[in-house]
Amino acid sequence: MSTVVNAVARCRHLGVVGVGTPEVEPGAKLGFSMQLDALRSTVKWLVAAAAGVAAVMVGGLQLSSVGHLSPSSWRLYVALAATGSGFMAVGYILREATAVLTREWLTLASFSDDAAAAVLGAAAGAETRRQHDVQQVREKLEDSRHELFGYAAASLPQLHASLRRAEEGIMSAPDADAAADARAEATRLRGAARDAVEYANYCLTVISFRRLRGRIAWASVVAAVSVAFFAYSANPPATDRPTQVQVGFTGRGTQ
Repeated sequence: MSTVVNAVARCRHLGVVGVGTPEVEPGAKLGFSMQLDALRSTVKWLVAAAAGVAAVMVGGLQLSSVGHLSPSSWRLYVALAATGSGFMAVGYILREATAVLTREWLTLASFSDDAAAAVLGAAAGAETRRQHDVQQVREKLEDSRHELFGYAAASLPQLHASLRRAEEGIMSAPDADAAADARAEATRLRGAARDAVEYANYCLTVISFRRLRGRIAWASVVAAVSVAFFAYSANPPATDRPTQVQVGFTGRGTQ
């Protein structure tokens, strides 16, 4: 709740948005939009770091040393398994991080009555992770509705319906005055919708980022253990290496 209040207060201080008068300066960004950009930038750095780790693994594992291992040695198969698990861990980090960057953008339609019924229906069966996350975001929005859109509508479905009616009213206005009134109402509702949608996407990104941190931690452990196993397996001690016997002649004859 305090996060919502601080972000909205920051927006008002910048002259970006005010309750009841949601006029937006061209090109201006709201507090939640800027925080969302910061989170996405952090995820981009994680993707770049994971790609760098993969490059270091390729250069540092000395894969050529596997070729010196005997096919009958257990070390060869442990080294190959460690190499595969290490690269799979890095690939998993890349996949999970890019999933945060490429997820579908939430809109008011995501919280309509039909969408809510679909989420509740899925809860009784095989609920997907995204549906669960959207339901959490919906609850956060409802809890913070007074700071976000409470001046325009009592709920998200009502806000969506009101905005749709206002847009239709602009097209069907009988005269210029009625069109101006409908346009003003639509602008007010769009401001509330914008605040709600930006907060929703910020919350969804935070949920995904928190889940990503834990998965990156486990994948990093797997990658580190894989590198350790590879180093141990691909570099056997001298006693494990086959003894090389060379037979030579001194070149002196028998007297």
